Amino acid sequence: MFTSFVSPAFAKSLKVVFCACAVSTLLVACGGGGSSSGGGENPTTPTNPTSPTTPTTPTTPTTPTTPTTPTTPTTPTAPVTKSISLNWTAPDNRTNGDNLSVSDIQGYDVQYRKVGDPVFISVIVPGNSNQSLEHVIRDLELGSYEIQIASFDTENVYSEFTDLVSVTL
Repeated sequence: MFTSFVSPAFAKSLKVVFCACAVSTLLVACGGGGSSSGGGENPTTPTNPTSPTTPTTPTTPTTPTTPTTPTTPTTPTAPVTKSISLNWTAPDNRTNGDNLSVSDIQGYDVQYRKVGDPVFISVIVPGNSNQSLEHVIRDLELGSYEIQIASFDTENVYSEFTDLVSVTL
């Protein structure tokens, strides 16, 4: 009935309130056990004064009386991270030995992984007209890493990756 517009928990609480109202209505309709024969009794006066005509309200829980010691909030510490700064020189020969102009290099594929991880993370560094290049890998957790770099030309032909270089942070 309410579930398509409100959360299931709220709908359940509405059903409980609805049921409590229905029980209350039934108790009031009973007249507290009075006679309906018109025998001179006042229908508004209950014959048994201990029978409630409305539902009772549950008592609210009391707060604990045991004093608690306030705690000092702690600030969560961020994990320690480090960076690796890479510097390399652009190749001047292709893998087959042909000359390679710096303007033919479209970019570099820098790959790194934590030792033991099965997959490398790849970062593409655009080529430029400088022979000397650099890239910083940031926010690395402490540990040992393996890094390799390959260049690729304007036709997306890759060179072989360099030998793995190991770095420990």
